[in-house]
Amino acid sequence: MAEVEQIISIEEKLKQAQIAYRNENLKEAEKLNKEILKENPNHAEALAQLAQIANKVEKRDIAIELFRKATHLKQNKLLDSYTDLGRTYFEADKYEEAYGCFKKCLDIDPAYPHSYNNISVALTRLERYDEAIQYAKKAIKISKSSAQSYNNLGVTYMRADMPDESLASYAKAIELKPNYAEAYYNRGVAYKQLNRLDDAIDSYRKALEINPSYKDVFLNLGIAYMCKGNYEDGWDFYEKRYYTNPEPGPEVSCKATKWDGSSLEGKKLLIYREQGFGDSIQFARFLPILNGMGAQVIFKCQTELKELLGANDLNATFIDKTVPDESVDFDIYTLLLSIPYFLKIRPDNIPFAEGFINADPQRIEEYKNKYFNNDKFKVGIFWQGSTDNKSDKKRSMPLSYLERFVDIPNVQVYSIQKGYGVEQLESSEKKDQIISIGEDFNDFSDAAAAIENLDLVIGVDSAFIHVAGAMGKPAWLLLAYEADWRWIAGDEKTGWYDSLKLFWQKELNNWEEVLNRVTEELSIYIASC
Repeated sequence: MAEVEQIISIEEKLKQAQIAYRNENLKEAEKLNKEILKENPNHAEALAQLAQIANKVEKRDIAIELFRKATHLKQNKLLDSYTDLGRTYFEADKYEEAYGCFKKCLDIDPAYPHSYNNISVALTRLERYDEAIQYAKKAIKISKSSAQSYNNLGVTYMRADMPDESLASYAKAIELKPNYAEAYYNRGVAYKQLNRLDDAIDSYRKALEINPSYKDVFLNLGIAYMCKGNYEDGWDFYEKRYYTNPEPGPEVSCKATKWDGSSLEGKKLLIYREQGFGDSIQFARFLPILNGMGAQVIFKCQTELKELLGANDLNATFIDKTVPDESVDFDIYTLLLSIPYFLKIRPDNIPFAEGFINADPQRIEEYKNKYFNNDKFKVGIFWQGSTDNKSDKKRSMPLSYLERFVDIPNVQVYSIQKGYGVEQLESSEKKDQIISIGEDFNDFSDAAAAIENLDLVIGVDSAFIHVAGAMGKPAWLLLAYEADWRWIAGDEKTGWYDSLKLFWQKELNNWEEVLNRVTEELSIYIASC
Protein backbone atom coordinates (compact mmCIF):
# COMPACT_ATOMS: atom_id res chain seq x y z
CA MET A 1 0.00 0.00 0.00
CA ALA A 2 2.88 2.37 0.83
CA GLU A 3 4.25 1.79 -2.69
CA VAL A 4 0.91 2.78 -4.26
CA GLU A 5 0.70 5.90 -2.07
CA GLN A 6 4.24 6.88 -3.09
CA ILE A 7 3.40 6.47 -6.79
CA ILE A 8 0.24 8.55 -6.39
CA SER A 9 2.21 11.16 -4.49
CA ILE A 10 4.82 11.43 -7.27
CA GLU A 11 2.21 11.61 -10.03
CA GLU A 12 0.26 14.25 -8.12
CA LYS A 13 3.41 16.29 -7.59
CA LEU A 14 4.20 16.01 -11.28
CA LYS A 15 0.76 17.38 -12.17
CA GLN A 16 1.19 20.21 -9.68
CA ALA A 17 4.64 20.96 -11.09
CA GLN A 18 3.24 21.08 -14.63
CA ILE A 19 0.51 23.50 -13.54
CA ALA A 20 3.07 25.68 -11.75
CA TYR A 21 5.27 25.71 -14.87
CA ARG A 22 2.35 26.70 -17.12
CA ASN A 23 1.52 29.52 -14.68
CA GLU A 24 5.14 30.77 -14.82
CA ASN A 25 5.70 29.83 -11.17
CA LEU A 26 9.11 28.40 -11.91
CA LYS A 27 10.35 28.25 -8.33
CA GLU A 28 7.41 26.11 -7.25
CA ALA A 29 7.74 23.89 -10.32
CA GLU A 30 11.44 23.43 -9.63
CA LYS A 31 10.80 22.60 -5.96
CA LEU A 32 8.17 19.95 -6.78
CA ASN A 33 10.30 18.30 -9.46
CA LYS A 34 13.29 18.13 -7.13
CA GLU A 35 11.08 16.47 -4.49
CA ILE A 36 10.09 13.88 -7.09
CA LEU A 37 13.73 13.22 -7.98
CA LYS A 38 14.58 12.83 -4.30
CA GLU A 39 12.12 9.94 -4.19
CA ASN A 40 12.95 8.65 -7.68
CA PRO A 41 16.25 9.95 -9.13
CA ASN A 42 15.44 8.35 -12.49
CA HIS A 43 12.07 10.01 -13.04
CA ALA A 44 12.39 11.05 -16.68
CA GLU A 45 9.44 13.49 -16.71
CA ALA A 46 10.75 15.38 -13.68
CA LEU A 47 14.22 15.59 -15.24
CA ALA A 48 12.72 16.87 -18.48
CA GLN A 49 10.67 19.51 -16.71
CA LEU A 50 13.67 20.70 -14.72
CA ALA A 51 15.49 20.96 -18.05
CA GLN A 52 12.66 23.10 -19.42
CA ILE A 53 12.90 25.37 -16.38
CA ALA A 54 16.67 25.69 -16.78
CA ASN A 55 16.22 26.45 -20.47
CA LYS A 56 13.64 29.12 -19.72
CA VAL A 57 16.04 30.98 -17.43
CA GLU A 58 18.79 30.54 -20.05
CA LYS A 59 20.90 28.06 -18.07
CA ARG A 60 21.59 26.18 -21.28
CA ASP A 61 24.35 23.85 -20.10
CA ILE A 62 22.27 22.63 -17.16
CA ALA A 63 19.23 22.19 -19.43
CA ILE A 64 21.26 20.16 -21.93
CA GLU A 65 22.61 17.83 -19.23
CA LEU A 66 19.14 17.27 -17.77
CA PHE A 67 17.57 16.66 -21.18
CA ARG A 68 20.33 14.16 -21.98
CA LYS A 69 19.56 12.21 -18.81
CA ALA A 70 15.83 12.33 -19.55
CA THR A 71 16.39 11.16 -23.12
CA HIS A 72 18.40 8.18 -21.89
CA LEU A 73 15.50 7.21 -19.60
CA LYS A 74 12.51 7.99 -21.85
CA GLN A 75 12.92 5.09 -24.27
CA ASN A 76 9.21 5.15 -25.07
CA LYS A 77 9.20 8.87 -25.94
CA LEU A 78 12.47 9.30 -27.78
CA LEU A 79 11.03 11.53 -30.50
CA ASP A 80 9.93 14.17 -28.00
CA SER A 81 13.12 13.79 -25.99
CA TYR A 82 15.49 14.31 -28.92
CA THR A 83 13.35 17.20 -30.15
CA ASP A 84 13.59 18.92 -26.75
CA LEU A 85 17.31 18.26 -26.52
CA GLY A 86 17.88 19.50 -30.07
CA ARG A 87 15.97 22.71 -29.44
CA THR A 88 17.98 23.34 -26.29
CA TYR A 89 21.24 22.82 -28.17
CA PHE A 90 19.92 25.23 -30.81
CA GLU A 91 19.10 27.92 -28.24
CA ALA A 92 22.60 27.45 -26.82
CA ASP A 93 23.99 28.21 -30.31
CA LYS A 94 25.27 24.62 -30.59
CA TYR A 95 23.88 24.07 -34.05
CA GLU A 96 25.90 20.99 -34.97
CA GLU A 97 24.65 19.15 -31.87
CA ALA A 98 21.09 20.36 -32.55
CA TYR A 99 21.34 19.03 -36.10
CA GLY A 100 22.47 15.64 -34.73
CA CYS A 101 19.45 15.41 -32.41
CA PHE A 102 16.99 16.37 -35.13
CA LYS A 103 18.51 13.77 -37.46
CA LYS A 104 17.89 11.13 -34.78
CA CYS A 105 14.26 12.24 -34.70
CA LEU A 106 14.09 11.57 -38.42
CA ASP A 107 15.51 8.07 -37.89
CA ILE A 108 12.75 7.41 -35.34
CA ASP A 109 9.93 8.72 -37.57
CA PRO A 110 10.82 9.54 -41.21
CA ALA A 111 7.32 10.94 -41.79
CA TYR A 112 7.46 13.54 -38.98
CA PRO A 113 7.46 16.95 -40.79
CA HIS A 114 8.70 18.93 -37.77
CA SER A 115 11.98 17.02 -37.91
CA TYR A 116 12.57 18.18 -41.47
CA ASN A 117 11.78 21.75 -40.45
CA ASN A 118 14.08 21.55 -37.43
CA ILE A 119 16.92 20.09 -39.50
CA SER A 120 16.45 22.86 -42.06
CA VAL A 121 16.63 25.57 -39.38
CA ALA A 122 19.79 24.05 -37.85
CA LEU A 123 21.46 23.72 -41.27
CA THR A 124 20.56 27.33 -42.01
CA ARG A 125 22.44 28.47 -38.91
CA LEU A 126 25.36 26.30 -40.03
CA GLU A 127 25.21 28.17 -43.37
CA ARG A 128 24.65 24.92 -45.25
CA TYR A 129 21.93 26.59 -47.27
CA ASP A 130 21.52 24.13 -50.15
CA GLU A 131 20.87 21.27 -47.74
CA ALA A 132 18.63 23.44 -45.58
CA ILE A 133 16.48 24.34 -48.57
CA GLN A 134 16.11 20.66 -49.53
CA TYR A 135 14.97 19.67 -46.02
CA ALA A 136 12.52 22.59 -45.89
CA LYS A 137 11.06 21.45 -49.21
CA LYS A 138 10.73 17.89 -47.88
CA ALA A 139 8.75 19.22 -44.91
CA ILE A 140 6.42 20.98 -47.35
CA LYS A 141 6.04 17.82 -49.44
CA ILE A 142 4.92 15.89 -46.35
CA SER A 143 2.63 18.66 -45.10
CA LYS A 144 1.59 20.86 -48.04
CA SER A 145 -0.76 22.96 -45.91
CA SER A 146 1.87 23.88 -43.32
CA ALA A 147 2.30 27.66 -43.23
CA GLN A 148 5.20 27.21 -40.81
CA SER A 149 7.11 25.09 -43.33
CA TYR A 150 6.78 27.78 -46.00
CA ASN A 151 7.83 30.41 -43.47
CA ASN A 152 10.91 28.37 -42.53
CA LEU A 153 11.81 27.96 -46.20
CA GLY A 154 11.52 31.71 -46.60
CA VAL A 155 13.94 32.33 -43.73
CA THR A 156 16.46 29.94 -45.29
CA TYR A 157 16.20 31.66 -48.66
CA MET A 158 16.63 35.01 -46.96
CA ARG A 159 19.77 33.97 -45.09
CA ALA A 160 21.12 32.55 -48.33
CA ASP A 161 20.72 36.00 -49.94
CA MET A 162 17.80 34.88 -52.10
CA PRO A 163 15.22 37.52 -51.14
CA ASP A 164 12.96 37.06 -54.18
CA GLU A 165 12.58 33.35 -53.40
CA SER A 166 11.98 34.14 -49.74
CA LEU A 167 9.17 36.55 -50.65
CA ALA A 168 7.43 33.83 -52.67
CA SER A 169 7.64 31.46 -49.66
CA TYR A 170 6.23 34.07 -47.26
CA ALA A 171 3.40 34.81 -49.71
CA LYS A 172 2.43 31.12 -49.63
CA ALA A 173 2.67 31.03 -45.82
CA ILE A 174 0.36 34.05 -45.58
CA GLU A 175 -2.04 32.53 -48.13
CA LEU A 176 -2.31 29.43 -45.94
CA LYS A 177 -2.52 31.42 -42.72
CA PRO A 178 -3.70 35.01 -43.33
CA ASN A 179 -3.09 36.16 -39.75
CA TYR A 180 0.47 34.78 -39.56
CA ALA A 181 2.30 37.63 -37.83
CA GLU A 182 5.72 35.95 -38.04
CA ALA A 183 5.43 35.54 -41.81
CA TYR A 184 4.53 39.21 -42.21
CA TYR A 185 7.50 40.16 -40.02
CA ASN A 186 9.88 37.96 -42.03
CA ARG A 187 8.45 39.33 -45.27
CA GLY A 188 9.31 42.78 -43.95
CA VAL A 189 12.91 41.67 -43.39
CA ALA A 190 13.08 40.38 -46.97
CA TYR A 191 11.65 43.62 -48.37
CA LYS A 192 14.23 45.55 -46.31
CA GLN A 193 16.97 43.36 -47.82
CA LEU A 194 15.76 44.50 -51.25
CA ASN A 195 15.52 48.15 -50.12
CA ARG A 196 11.77 48.09 -50.71
CA LEU A 197 11.38 50.12 -47.56
CA ASP A 198 7.72 51.13 -47.94
CA ASP A 199 6.78 47.48 -48.43
CA ALA A 200 8.93 46.52 -45.43
CA ILE A 201 7.18 49.10 -43.25
CA ASP A 202 3.75 47.89 -44.41
CA SER A 203 4.65 44.27 -43.58
CA TYR A 204 6.03 45.17 -40.15
CA ARG A 205 2.91 47.20 -39.39
CA LYS A 206 0.69 44.29 -40.48
CA ALA A 207 2.61 42.02 -38.07
CA LEU A 208 1.96 44.50 -35.25
CA GLU A 209 -1.70 44.79 -36.24
CA ILE A 210 -2.07 41.02 -35.83
CA ASN A 211 0.09 40.86 -32.71
CA PRO A 212 0.53 44.26 -30.99
CA SER A 213 3.00 42.73 -28.51
CA TYR A 214 5.30 41.33 -31.22
CA LYS A 215 8.45 42.83 -29.73
CA ASP A 216 10.90 41.88 -32.49
CA VAL A 217 9.05 44.15 -34.89
CA PHE A 218 9.71 47.42 -33.07
CA LEU A 219 13.46 47.59 -33.70
CA ASN A 220 13.20 46.60 -37.36
CA LEU A 221 10.36 49.04 -37.98
CA GLY A 222 12.44 51.83 -36.45
CA ILE A 223 15.41 50.93 -38.65
CA ALA A 224 13.25 50.91 -41.80
CA TYR A 225 11.88 54.35 -41.00
CA MET A 226 15.37 55.76 -40.42
CA CYS A 227 16.65 54.27 -43.68
CA LYS A 228 13.99 56.41 -45.36
CA GLY A 229 15.05 59.49 -43.42
CA ASN A 230 11.97 59.43 -41.16
CA TYR A 231 13.80 59.94 -37.87
CA GLU A 232 10.70 61.01 -35.99
CA ASP A 233 9.05 57.59 -36.20
CA GLY A 234 12.43 55.86 -36.47
CA TRP A 235 13.83 56.92 -33.10
CA ASP A 236 10.47 56.27 -31.48
CA PHE A 237 10.48 52.60 -32.50
CA TYR A 238 14.26 52.24 -32.11
CA GLU A 239 13.89 53.25 -28.46
CA LYS A 240 12.11 49.90 -27.97
CA ARG A 241 15.20 47.94 -29.15
CA TYR A 242 15.70 46.14 -25.84
CA TYR A 243 12.21 44.72 -25.53
CA THR A 244 13.56 41.24 -26.34
CA ASN A 245 17.15 41.48 -25.04
CA PRO A 246 18.81 42.42 -21.76
CA GLU A 247 19.45 46.16 -21.64
CA PRO A 248 22.88 47.49 -20.69
CA GLY A 249 22.95 49.72 -17.64
CA PRO A 250 24.24 50.16 -14.10
CA GLU A 251 24.91 47.26 -11.80
CA VAL A 252 21.83 46.36 -9.77
CA SER A 253 23.46 47.50 -6.52
CA CYS A 254 23.49 51.11 -7.80
CA LYS A 255 19.67 51.35 -7.89
CA ALA A 256 20.01 54.01 -10.57
CA THR A 257 17.24 56.01 -12.23
CA LYS A 258 17.05 56.05 -16.02
CA TRP A 259 16.78 59.45 -17.70
CA ASP A 260 13.31 60.09 -19.10
CA GLY A 261 14.13 63.24 -21.07
CA SER A 262 13.37 65.63 -18.19
CA SER A 263 15.57 68.55 -17.15
CA LEU A 264 19.27 67.80 -16.77
CA GLU A 265 20.05 70.97 -14.85
CA GLY A 266 22.47 70.12 -12.04
CA LYS A 267 22.32 66.37 -12.77
CA LYS A 268 25.23 63.97 -13.02
CA LEU A 269 24.43 61.87 -16.09
CA LEU A 270 26.15 58.51 -16.69
CA ILE A 271 26.02 57.32 -20.32
CA TYR A 272 26.47 53.67 -21.26
CA ARG A 273 27.91 52.80 -24.64
CA GLU A 274 26.12 50.40 -26.95
CA GLN A 275 27.20 48.23 -29.86
CA GLY A 276 30.51 48.97 -31.62
CA PHE A 277 33.32 51.51 -31.72
CA GLY A 278 31.73 53.33 -34.65
CA ASP A 279 28.51 53.95 -32.71
CA SER A 280 30.45 55.41 -29.77
CA ILE A 281 32.29 57.79 -32.09
CA GLN A 282 29.19 58.75 -34.07
CA PHE A 283 27.13 59.59 -30.98
CA ALA A 284 29.89 61.21 -28.92
CA ARG A 285 28.91 64.45 -30.73
CA PHE A 286 25.92 64.71 -28.40
CA LEU A 287 27.94 64.90 -25.18
CA PRO A 288 28.58 68.67 -25.31
CA ILE A 289 24.88 69.21 -26.10
CA LEU A 290 23.92 67.37 -22.90
CA ASN A 291 26.49 69.35 -20.96
CA GLY A 292 24.96 72.53 -22.35
CA MET A 293 21.60 71.38 -20.98
CA GLY A 294 23.08 71.52 -17.47
CA ALA A 295 24.37 67.96 -17.03
CA GLN A 296 27.72 66.84 -15.74
CA VAL A 297 28.34 64.11 -18.32
CA ILE A 298 30.19 60.86 -17.67
CA PHE A 299 30.58 58.49 -20.63
CA LYS A 300 31.48 54.85 -19.92
CA CYS A 301 33.06 54.02 -23.27
CA GLN A 302 35.34 51.34 -24.70
CA THR A 303 38.91 51.38 -23.37
CA GLU A 304 40.29 51.76 -26.90
CA LEU A 305 38.39 55.05 -27.34
CA LYS A 306 38.94 56.58 -23.93
CA GLU A 307 42.16 58.47 -24.75
CA LEU A 308 40.99 59.84 -28.12
CA LEU A 309 37.63 61.05 -26.83
CA GLY A 310 39.10 62.35 -23.58
CA ALA A 311 41.68 64.46 -25.42
CA ASN A 312 38.97 66.40 -27.27
CA ASP A 313 36.71 69.19 -26.09
CA LEU A 314 33.55 67.14 -25.63
CA ASN A 315 32.70 68.49 -22.16
CA ALA A 316 32.53 65.06 -20.56
CA THR A 317 34.45 62.74 -18.28
CA PHE A 318 35.44 59.43 -19.86
CA ILE A 319 35.72 56.16 -17.98
CA ASP A 320 35.86 52.52 -19.09
CA LYS A 321 34.90 49.09 -17.80
CA THR A 322 37.76 49.10 -15.29
CA VAL A 323 35.75 51.61 -13.22
CA PRO A 324 32.94 49.85 -11.30
CA ASP A 325 29.56 51.55 -11.34
CA GLU A 326 29.34 51.76 -7.57
CA SER A 327 32.42 54.00 -7.51
CA VAL A 328 30.88 56.51 -9.96
CA ASP A 329 29.01 59.49 -8.53
CA PHE A 330 25.94 59.94 -10.73
CA ASP A 331 22.23 60.78 -10.38
CA ILE A 332 20.71 59.32 -13.55
CA TYR A 333 21.85 57.27 -16.52
CA THR A 334 20.97 56.73 -20.16
CA LEU A 335 22.07 54.62 -23.12
CA LEU A 336 24.18 56.26 -25.80
CA LEU A 337 21.85 55.48 -28.68
CA SER A 338 18.82 56.80 -26.79
CA ILE A 339 20.18 60.35 -26.82
CA PRO A 340 18.91 61.24 -30.34
CA TYR A 341 15.41 60.17 -29.29
CA PHE A 342 15.37 62.62 -26.39
CA LEU A 343 17.06 65.39 -28.40
CA LYS A 344 14.59 64.92 -31.27
CA ILE A 345 17.37 64.54 -33.83
CA ARG A 346 16.29 64.73 -37.47
CA PRO A 347 18.38 64.52 -40.68
CA ASP A 348 18.49 68.31 -40.90
CA ASN A 349 19.56 69.12 -37.32
CA ILE A 350 22.45 66.72 -36.64
CA PRO A 351 25.12 68.71 -34.77
CA PHE A 352 28.85 68.91 -35.54
CA ALA A 353 28.63 67.30 -38.98
CA GLU A 354 31.76 69.28 -39.90
CA GLY A 355 33.73 67.32 -37.30
CA PHE A 356 34.28 67.19 -33.56
CA ILE A 357 37.48 65.18 -33.04
CA ASN A 358 41.14 66.13 -33.54
CA ALA A 359 44.16 63.84 -33.42
CA ASP A 360 47.10 64.49 -31.10
CA PRO A 361 49.63 66.78 -32.91
CA GLN A 362 52.66 64.91 -31.55
CA ARG A 363 51.34 61.55 -32.75
CA ILE A 364 50.46 63.04 -36.13
CA GLU A 365 54.07 64.11 -36.53
CA GLU A 366 55.39 60.73 -35.39
CA TYR A 367 53.27 58.90 -37.96
CA LYS A 368 54.23 61.40 -40.65
CA ASN A 369 57.92 60.83 -40.06
CA LYS A 370 57.53 57.05 -39.89
CA TYR A 371 55.22 56.39 -42.83
CA PHE A 372 54.13 59.46 -44.78
CA ASN A 373 57.22 61.36 -45.89
CA ASN A 374 56.51 61.14 -49.62
CA ASP A 375 54.89 63.33 -52.29
CA LYS A 376 52.34 60.79 -53.44
CA PHE A 377 48.56 60.98 -53.03
CA LYS A 378 47.96 58.96 -49.85
CA VAL A 379 44.92 56.66 -49.78
CA GLY A 380 44.06 54.66 -46.66
CA ILE A 381 41.98 51.51 -47.12
CA PHE A 382 40.17 49.02 -44.91
CA TRP A 383 37.91 46.24 -46.07
CA GLN A 384 36.49 44.35 -43.10
CA GLY A 385 34.63 45.19 -39.91
CA SER A 386 34.31 43.14 -36.77
CA THR A 387 33.04 39.60 -37.37
CA ASP A 388 31.03 40.00 -34.15
CA ASN A 389 28.61 42.12 -36.16
CA LYS A 390 25.95 39.87 -37.70
CA SER A 391 25.92 42.05 -40.84
CA ASP A 392 29.67 41.86 -41.36
CA LYS A 393 29.53 39.43 -44.30
CA LYS A 394 27.38 41.87 -46.23
CA ARG A 395 29.20 45.07 -45.32
CA SER A 396 32.76 43.72 -45.70
CA MET A 397 34.63 42.73 -48.86
CA PRO A 398 37.89 40.98 -49.81
CA LEU A 399 41.02 43.13 -49.99
CA SER A 400 41.31 42.17 -53.67
CA TYR A 401 38.65 44.74 -54.57
CA LEU A 402 40.65 47.62 -53.09
CA GLU A 403 44.21 46.69 -54.00
CA ARG A 404 43.58 47.92 -57.58
CA PHE A 405 44.25 51.45 -56.31
CA VAL A 406 47.99 50.73 -56.33
CA ASP A 407 47.88 50.84 -60.15
CA ILE A 408 46.75 54.48 -60.23
CA PRO A 409 49.75 56.75 -61.00
CA ASN A 410 51.24 58.74 -58.11
CA VAL A 411 49.12 56.95 -55.47
CA GLN A 412 50.47 55.35 -52.32
CA VAL A 413 48.04 52.93 -50.70
CA TYR A 414 48.09 52.40 -46.94
CA SER A 415 46.29 49.58 -45.15
CA ILE A 416 44.76 50.81 -41.90
CA GLN A 417 43.06 47.44 -41.40
CA LYS A 418 43.60 46.06 -37.90
CA GLY A 419 42.80 42.60 -36.58
CA TYR A 420 40.02 41.01 -38.62
CA GLY A 421 40.96 40.61 -42.28
CA VAL A 422 44.55 41.80 -42.02
CA GLU A 423 45.77 38.30 -42.89
CA GLN A 424 44.58 38.89 -46.47
CA LEU A 425 47.56 41.19 -46.98
CA GLU A 426 49.94 38.25 -46.69
CA SER A 427 48.38 36.46 -49.65
CA SER A 428 47.96 39.58 -51.78
CA GLU A 429 50.02 39.75 -54.95
CA LYS A 430 50.31 43.50 -54.36
CA LYS A 431 51.30 43.40 -50.71
CA ASP A 432 54.71 44.97 -51.46
CA GLN A 433 52.97 48.01 -52.93
CA ILE A 434 50.72 48.52 -49.89
CA ILE A 435 52.15 50.05 -46.71
CA SER A 436 50.49 48.31 -43.77
CA ILE A 437 50.18 50.47 -40.66
CA GLY A 438 46.96 49.29 -38.99
CA GLU A 439 48.64 46.64 -36.87
CA ASP A 440 50.76 49.40 -35.27
CA PHE A 441 47.68 51.02 -33.75
CA ASN A 442 47.40 50.56 -30.00
CA ASP A 443 44.12 52.43 -29.80
CA PHE A 444 42.03 54.93 -31.74
CA SER A 445 44.35 57.80 -30.87
CA ASP A 446 46.95 56.12 -33.07
CA ALA A 447 44.36 55.51 -35.81
CA ALA A 448 43.31 59.18 -35.76
CA ALA A 449 46.94 60.35 -36.03
CA ALA A 450 47.51 58.10 -39.04
CA ILE A 451 44.26 59.15 -40.72
CA GLU A 452 45.20 62.82 -40.34
CA ASN A 453 48.20 62.13 -42.59
CA LEU A 454 46.07 60.63 -45.37
CA ASP A 455 44.60 62.52 -48.32
CA LEU A 456 41.62 60.20 -48.64
CA VAL A 457 40.13 57.29 -46.70
CA ILE A 458 38.22 54.56 -48.57
CA GLY A 459 36.57 51.68 -46.78
CA VAL A 460 33.55 49.74 -45.62
CA ASP A 461 31.05 50.62 -42.91
CA SER A 462 33.14 50.20 -39.77
CA ALA A 463 34.80 52.28 -37.06
CA PHE A 464 37.55 53.94 -39.10
CA ILE A 465 35.02 55.58 -41.41
CA HIS A 466 33.52 57.23 -38.31
CA VAL A 467 36.95 58.37 -37.15
CA ALA A 468 37.59 60.00 -40.53
CA GLY A 469 34.15 61.61 -40.60
CA ALA A 470 34.43 62.86 -37.02
CA MET A 471 37.78 64.45 -37.94
CA GLY A 472 36.37 66.08 -41.08
CA LYS A 473 38.76 64.10 -43.31
CA PRO A 474 37.67 63.26 -46.87
CA ALA A 475 36.38 59.69 -46.85
CA TRP A 476 34.49 57.44 -49.27
CA LEU A 477 32.18 54.92 -47.67
CA LEU A 478 31.46 51.72 -49.63
CA LEU A 479 28.03 50.41 -48.75
CA ALA A 480 26.19 47.14 -49.34
CA TYR A 481 22.94 47.11 -51.29
CA GLU A 482 20.77 46.77 -48.19
CA ALA A 483 20.44 50.11 -46.43
CA ASP A 484 21.77 50.59 -42.91
CA TRP A 485 19.89 52.93 -40.58
CA ARG A 486 22.92 55.21 -40.17
CA TRP A 487 22.76 56.24 -43.82
CA ILE A 488 19.61 57.25 -45.70
CA ALA A 489 19.10 54.74 -48.51
CA GLY A 490 20.51 55.85 -51.85
CA ASP A 491 21.91 59.20 -50.69
CA GLU A 492 25.45 60.16 -51.70
CA LYS A 493 25.86 62.50 -48.73
CA THR A 494 24.98 62.14 -45.06
CA GLY A 495 23.93 64.58 -42.38
CA TRP A 496 26.19 62.82 -39.91
CA TYR A 497 29.51 63.75 -41.55
CA ASP A 498 30.06 66.50 -44.13
CA SER A 499 33.31 64.94 -45.36
CA LEU A 500 31.81 61.56 -46.31
CA LYS A 501 30.70 60.46 -49.74
CA LEU A 502 28.61 57.30 -50.02
CA PHE A 503 28.98 54.67 -52.76
CA TRP A 504 26.17 52.10 -52.70
CA GLN A 505 25.97 48.71 -54.36
CA LYS A 506 23.45 48.99 -57.21
CA GLU A 507 22.60 45.30 -56.97
CA LEU A 508 22.87 42.73 -54.20
CA ASN A 509 26.44 41.59 -53.44
CA ASN A 510 27.96 43.29 -56.50
CA TRP A 511 31.10 45.03 -55.22
CA GLU A 512 32.81 44.93 -58.62
CA GLU A 513 30.52 47.57 -60.10
CA VAL A 514 31.01 49.77 -57.02
CA LEU A 515 34.80 49.57 -57.25
CA ASN A 516 34.77 50.33 -60.96
CA ARG A 517 32.91 53.56 -60.19
CA VAL A 518 35.18 54.38 -57.26
CA THR A 519 38.37 53.75 -59.25
CA GLU A 520 37.21 55.98 -62.10
CA GLU A 521 36.17 58.73 -59.70
CA LEU A 522 39.41 58.42 -57.74
CA SER A 523 41.48 59.13 -60.83
CA ILE A 524 39.39 62.25 -61.52
CA TYR A 525 39.55 63.31 -57.84
CA ILE A 526 43.35 63.02 -57.72
CA ALA A 527 43.72 65.01 -60.93
CA SER A 528 41.64 67.83 -59.44
CA CYS A 529 43.68 68.07 -56.24
